[in-house]
Formats: sequence, C-alpha cells, structure tokens
Amino acid sequence: MKRNYNWMLREIATKSKTATGSVPGSIRRLLNADRQFRLRFAVTSAIRYRSVDDLPSQQRIDELAKDMHNGPCHVFGDHSRCGERGYFCKGLEE
Repeated sequence: MKRNYNWMLREIATKSKTATGSVPGSIRRLLNADRQFRLRFAVTSAIRYRSVDDLPSQQRIDELAKDMHNGPCHVFGDHSRCGERGYFCKGLEE
C-alpha cells in the first residue's frame, strides 16, 4: 500500500499526464519533496497506530481509511478533522 501511495505521489509531482488524467502545474508544484515526505510519514504513522489498535479488524480498516483521507488535509494545513482522529494532532485549538 505504501509503495503504491509513494509511486502515485511521485507520478503526480513529476508528470503532467498520469494514468488518471492530466495534472495542473499548480498541483505539481504543491507536491514538493518536503510535502511528499510528510504525506508518506502521515500514512506510515497511521498504519503503525492502527496496527496495534484494540479494535476488530474491519473497524481498524475503516479507521485507517479515515486516517489516510485526513493525512493530506493535515499536511496542507486543514486541521479541522485532526481532533476527531485522536493522534494526528490536537486539531484546531482556539
């Protein structure tokens, strides 16, 4: 899963056309090396956290999917859902 995720990030960041369609230059510029690393780290952290969770398998899978959807939001600055995930970050502290 991580290998495919990493491959897709590199594909989006370096090519103007991918198997899923064209990628605007503004999107490619957003995926610089630092953000690619942070996105990969978010996925790795989610997998590590969910692998030791005391939930039934299907619920762990569902929670991992939610974590993976929240990872890019977190990396790009939208922390509105981080608090409900519990371990990503504290979310918006106001």
